[in-house]
Amino acid sequence: MKAQLIAGLDIGTRSLKMALARRTEGRASLESLGVLDEPSAGVRKGTVVSPEELAGRIAALRERLEHMSAASIED
Repeated sequence: MKAQLIAGLDIGTRSLKMALARRTEGRASLESLGVLDEPSAGVRKGTVVSPEELAGRIAALRERLEHMSAASIED
């Protein structure tokens, strides 16, 4: 059976959250591989004010989650 990775990202004013799960073909359930969060940056009152700063935080969060789960998140 082939497994499919699913990543989720929540961008908030106060924090960023990223989750990674695995779905195995033929099964109706997900296996959580990891969930991380960190303080947000570049967002004020729900509006992105610094895309570069936000992108840097997202990239760092993605790298930590990939390392923690031993999986690779594709673009």
